[in-house]
Amino acid sequence: MSADSVIVVEALVGAVTAIALMLGMGIKLSLNLRGVTFAALTGAAAIIGAFFYLMAAERERISLVVAVTSLYPLITILLAVIFLQEQLALRHIAGVVCAVTAIVLLSG
Repeated sequence: MSADSVIVVEALVGAVTAIALMLGMGIKLSLNLRGVTFAALTGAAAIIGAFFYLMAAERERISLVVAVTSLYPLITILLAVIFLQEQLALRHIAGVVCAVTAIVLLSG
């Protein structure tokens, strides 16, 4: 099954599952523009991320794809340093350097 087919099936099954859970649990939606906007962006980002993950898995060794994608917390750390002015301790910096080194070693 191709990556684009997987994404379509995943999205459809996810939507049906969400609706079934909502109806089965008696959850009532409380919609507002800001919440709907963030939910839509989150859903779009999840589908796009899953698509690129599957595309990478089709084209590259899965051991490399899984290792690289498991390092996503590095993005969170980088964003926290840039936007929240969080300070990193020396051991945190060493961990980031080790993680980046692992990517380089695995991809070689």
